[in-house]
Amino acid sequence: MLLLDGKRLARGKAFSSNGVSYPANWLELTSRDEHEQIGIVYVADPVSSRTWDQRWAWGYLGNGELNWKDFEDKKQHLLSDNNRTADYLLAPTDYTVIRKYEKGTAIPDDTSSFRDEVRRINEAREAAINATSTTEELYGIKEFADLPYPGSIAEWKATREAAAAAAAAAAAESSSEESSESSSEGSSESSSESSESAE
Repeated sequence: MLLLDGKRLARGKAFSSNGVSYPANWLELTSRDEHEQIGIVYVADPVSSRTWDQRWAWGYLGNGELNWKDFEDKKQHLLSDNNRTADYLLAPTDYTVIRKYEKGTAIPDDTSSFRDEVRRINEAREAAINATSTTEELYGIKEFADLPYPGSIAEWKATREAAAAAAAAAAAESSSEESSESSSEGSSESSSESSESAE
């Protein structure tokens, strides 16, 4: 944005300053140095604070509220995306299910658990989508930060193992604290009994 004498200059439009008139094409035919010599200042264009996700809203209404896009369209789009993601994650292991029914070969535990988790997340996301009633509500849950899909069997296995290890550590710590408290109480009682005997 170009400013001269505190006013914004429009390219392709004649202007005057200090009694000198400049033609409409003067800005285009001259350099920045020449602009600055007559007092033109280059400043960054102001960034509008009123931005929005154009995939979800048309823009702002006169009252300052967002004009959200059609709810049913966005809802169906989100449901379709959810199912597409689940299908994509399940597809690589579909053969294990087919093999089980055709050959009787058991589905590996990690694979079965992974597929169960994908279906669980898919159903939970679908329920969350169906619980909304406005496009604004859909927009608020679209990332599903609290319902992430497992990326792969290996990732899901690592997540389960980490959770199991954390649970075991917590249980061991709790057991240790209980044992310590029990030992402390026993020592206190023993000390009390010794004092009574001495009397």
